[in-house]
Amino acid sequence: MIALVHGLEGSSDSNYMRGIAEKAWAAGFHVVRLNQRNCGGTELLTPTLYNSGMSGDYRAVLEELAKGDGFEQIFFFAGYSMGRNLVTKMAGSRRELARQLREWCGVYLRWILAACADDLDRWTIIFNQGALCPWIVERYARKAELFPQRMRRMDLGRFETVREFDDAITAPSFGFKDAQAYYESAGARRSSGRFVCRFL
Repeated sequence: MIALVHGLEGSSDSNYMRGIAEKAWAAGFHVVRLNQRNCGGTELLTPTLYNSGMSGDYRAVLEELAKGDGFEQIFFFAGYSMGRNLVTKMAGSRRELARQLREWCGVYLRWILAACADDLDRWTIIFNQGALCPWIVERYARKAELFPQRMRRMDLGRFETVREFDDAITAPSFGFKDAQAYYESAGARRSSGRFVCRFL
């Protein structure tokens, strides 16, 4: 069994997710392609946003596959970019997962989330002429329409960086004082020491 977790604003239908799934299936594996909260057309399923620290979602998937679907000691979790942080955080957070989670890997992401946000801002400046990644803003706007009682309506055009967006929206939505506090708490480096990390 291989479970795949996509990156920021991707989905279970992202090309890289479909590509590795096809290769794994051809090699004889069962494959599960997961959507993070709100991704892949699932915005209506939850009033909450998603963030880089919600590894509990993937522990729940692991436990459901093991207990509900009968897959025992066969799990291989692969996370891409933001998904790498989530998979790493999940793998390092509970020692008992080692009995079920035989292998895991992460594909590209800096170890420190604050540096990842800064990298994303640099790439955005190159490709989008300085505007905040538009898909992040668009998703929040959709969520605000679907759940106006939970999401604050604001001038989304005022954000120029991911850090500004996280400072004003992501961090307070999950009880963090600011973006830096969110990055420090959500980053996997605090929980990964129990495992040997092999990053691709």
